[in-house]
Amino acid sequence: MVPELFKDLYPVMHSFQLLRFQVVHALFALLGHSNQADLAQYGKVLRDSRLRKPQHYNQSSNSQGPAPRKQFDNLSPTGLGDGVEYVGCSRRSWHAPIIFAYANMSSQDSVARTGDVLCLTASQRLQLENRAKGVRKAVSSASGVFLMNKADSLPYRATLEEYQQQAEALFNALKSADEAAAWRFKWLHPRFRGQSVTDVRAATLDVTDAQMVVAREYSFESWGDLAEFAATVRCDGAVDRFETAVEAVISGDTAALRSMLSENPELVRARSTRRHHATLLHYVGANGVESGRQKTPANAVEVVKILLDAGVEVDALADMYDNKCTTMSMLVSSCHPAEAGLQATLAETLLDYGAASDGAGSAWQSAVMTALAFGYLNTAETLARRGVPLNHLGTVAGLGRLEATARLLPVADSQSRQIALALAAQHGHADVVRLLLDAGEDPSRYNPDGCHAHSTPLHQAVCYDHADVVRLLVERGARLDIRDKVYRGTPLDWAIHCGRTSLAEYLREQGGQTM
Repeated sequence: MVPELFKDLYPVMHSFQLLRFQVVHALFALLGHSNQADLAQYGKVLRDSRLRKPQHYNQSSNSQGPAPRKQFDNLSPTGLGDGVEYVGCSRRSWHAPIIFAYANMSSQDSVARTGDVLCLTASQRLQLENRAKGVRKAVSSASGVFLMNKADSLPYRATLEEYQQQAEALFNALKSADEAAAWRFKWLHPRFRGQSVTDVRAATLDVTDAQMVVAREYSFESWGDLAEFAATVRCDGAVDRFETAVEAVISGDTAALRSMLSENPELVRARSTRRHHATLLHYVGANGVESGRQKTPANAVEVVKILLDAGVEVDALADMYDNKCTTMSMLVSSCHPAEAGLQATLAETLLDYGAASDGAGSAWQSAVMTALAFGYLNTAETLARRGVPLNHLGTVAGLGRLEATARLLPVADSQSRQIALALAAQHGHADVVRLLLDAGEDPSRYNPDGCHAHSTPLHQAVCYDHADVVRLLVERGARLDIRDKVYRGTPLDWAIHCGRTSLAEYLREQGGQTM
């Protein structure tokens, strides 16, 4: 007999056209240790929540990076250290992490694509969250995270055979039409740079392609480089010492770190043999390094001070996202230190030790501008209070400094004005947006490189739930039919996906359409 849960969920699953075996199997496994009556009730809530038939978007990359970032728009997306593009929904309201992925859309909140977002009480949230834990791995595409799960990351002393097992598992998943596997190829295989996940599905691939993806996930240029590392790390003391020190950094093991730096002072100048050639300090940035090591321990500030007091170069450059990057540039663009509540404090600590706030590296030279572009307004404001120069129109507009924007606007070039509108809309500064529109800025133009160029100011204002900015842009003629260049969604699609219910209703009233 079909469990009651499946009777209630069937309309939902049918509507989403996602009756995938892994979902079904995961749900059956879930039933084995869950209260079936409660799950059935959740199914009924879902069934009655007016789910509409989803639209299937084919992702076509523009230029706003994953790994590497250039594939999207010169910056990896808001809030993501590992470079995976998210639509960028904020966490102001919690949305149920429904385990059915919506086509190729993704967000930080794992929201099911619905006409209305299913919002739960705190009690319901906790119950559903606990019951969903066993399912998430099987349906990781629902969360939008298509890179390797940190829990699956192998230790640095893993054998080549263990890496090979991962490559074979990935290839088998791809052959089984696993969505998450296809996206891992799209983001990491150099063959699919600038192409869509549809191109991955249509390609003829073999296990050597899976080896390439696995190699890139561990920050190696090729499978051959990974194989060389797997052999070297077991016999080369210097490589092993560096990798061991990295583990101390990312885990916050300050006793071990101090001991290693004392016994091996050359570690302060040591570099990773992986493709990014990071220093130990770069790992504190939790960005641009291997995804499984992008972590921020609670004592990260102490870790930074230990490294810098020992003599690690504060503005050393590493090869990340096809550019030369400092720890500062990686730090202020990473979600991990932000979610740990330490991003601004870590940035200040780097400044205390002489880090440049502007100019170092070949991209993302401005720490304030980078923080703004990645959605970290608090960190940007902290840097500004520390006296970081605010001499760019985009910076002051993104910070909401109306008088400074008015002062710089007359002498600013076209690109600076476009950046200013993009950042002001993203951060909800309606008065600044109005000033820029009055000066002739086009509300329907795609944002410039480095500011989520796949989208328009309206998309970003919707995403961040800035109702006053959304209404202002619409009143000033922002087009409602423009699709973003990655997910092919209109502003209304973004509103629905990000759970902006009131904005979705407003956009419908203004004639907005879904794809």
